Amino acid sequence: MYELVCGSIFDKKCDVIIIPCNNEGGITLEMRKNLIINDIWNNPKINILGDIIFEESRGGFTNAAMIGFAASVDARMRKSKVEYIKNICEEIKLYCKLNSFSL
Repeated sequence: MYELVCGSIFDKKCDVIIIPCNNEGGITLEMRKNLIINDIWNNPKINILGDIIFEESRGGFTNAAMIGFAASVDARMRKSKVEYIKNICEEIKLYCKLNSFSL
């Protein structure tokens, strides 16, 4: 089941949290601050636009078992495209299905 959450994505217990990043692994300063506050390790090895990698949650963060880093923004152009987002969504759905997470 998908759920729209008001407030911080880090406050609610869930199976997977998706962190938007660029294709060089960069994230916004606000997101980096939240990852540090929530003791989430961040060093995504992602370089293909529209791709996503999943890593087990490490550190003290217990609200999600998995963290997904989604390369939704072209680092050089500083833009995103619909096809990147569509591919990421399909990968999330497949990952959840293969890992028996509810959609």
